[in-house]
Amino acid sequence: MPYFTYYLLWLALSWLLREPIWLLGILAFLLLRRVLPDPGRLFGSLSRLGPLRAQIEANPANSTARLELARHYLDLRRPGRALEQLEEARRRFPDDAELLFTSGQALLELKRYDEAITALDAALHSSARVRFGLPYLVKGDAHYGAGRWLEAAQSYEEYLGTNSSDVEGYVRLGRAALKLGRRDDARRVLEEGGTTYEALRGGVRRKAFGPWVRLQWLRATRFGAPRAAFAFMLVGLALVAAGYGGLLWWRHDVAEREREAQWEREYEAARVSNEKMLRAYQHCGSVDVSEFAGVYLERDARPGSTGSDAIRVVRDRIQERMFGPDGPLAEWCFTRVLERSPGRLRAEAVVHEDIQDPGDAWLTQLVLERTSEGLLMSIRSERGDFAPRQLVRQLPQGAAEPR
Repeated sequence: MPYFTYYLLWLALSWLLREPIWLLGILAFLLLRRVLPDPGRLFGSLSRLGPLRAQIEANPANSTARLELARHYLDLRRPGRALEQLEEARRRFPDDAELLFTSGQALLELKRYDEAITALDAALHSSARVRFGLPYLVKGDAHYGAGRWLEAAQSYEEYLGTNSSDVEGYVRLGRAALKLGRRDDARRVLEEGGTTYEALRGGVRRKAFGPWVRLQWLRATRFGAPRAAFAFMLVGLALVAAGYGGLLWWRHDVAEREREAQWEREYEAARVSNEKMLRAYQHCGSVDVSEFAGVYLERDARPGSTGSDAIRVVRDRIQERMFGPDGPLAEWCFTRVLERSPGRLRAEAVVHEDIQDPGDAWLTQLVLERTSEGLLMSIRSERGDFAPRQLVRQLPQGAAEPR
């Protein structure tokens, strides 16, 4: 069943691209199946168009090349182009059975049923053995398309009289009998078609698999044949299970990709934040905050350091509020002044959570305010951590504020 190649292609494409939306292509191909060429013949026909056109251009009277070109056009579902070539060839050979038969096929594809029947009758009149009776099958399709069920059934019977091993003939005859209301005849024909399929061997049996499936579908839906109905029930359950499995896979795949995207976003945000923090850290000790009036720095114990460059903010209060009295010793480093006045300082700062650990540092904004109550502090970090406005140093009433 070569048309499954289309569906497998979309399954493979969806799997490789990890995009379940591509599975909708299967539905599109199901809807367009009657206008799509057979994938098994598609590339072979396309590759032959150019050489055959060149032969016809060199010799317009080459009816053999025109016939072959017309067949390739039919394989590509372009019956109009095929009929053009056949009409040119029939001007030289009006009674050629192959040309007449292929013209009947093209006319059937164009739904010109009466003209198709005329061409097929002429082909059979020219050679009763043309294509081993296949014109009868095509003729039956033309009658069926025109709504003449009785004539269609008669043509199918004539076809089976010359080719009794073709399961497709039984399917079409059974379908015509059902249209005529002959249920017993239809049941008998379908059972005979099933027996014929069982007797086939090798490649012939594989080619007849598609017609056999259609035959079983008719038996299951029109006559409730137990084995056929059970087989289609199993197929339906398998399709439901496959669809449910596909849905689970899709949901898992979407969730997995969302987790990966979230991880990438977090990684990128952390990388940008770290780069920003490292650039800011280079300015530690170079920030002038002397305009701010108030006790806000505590001198480093290291020899040679001063309160203006070292950068330790009232350590005891920050330590207690941010990490607890027994937590790691933190270090705060001004890197850029954002706002500065005698009574207020808002500055960017790097906080090193544990000075014994080289990692765990991030950027913050530190706000210090001198009020009548004393020194107030609030903290905002890029991580979203926030310490609300709080008193970090209370000065005695009327005491001077050392610099």
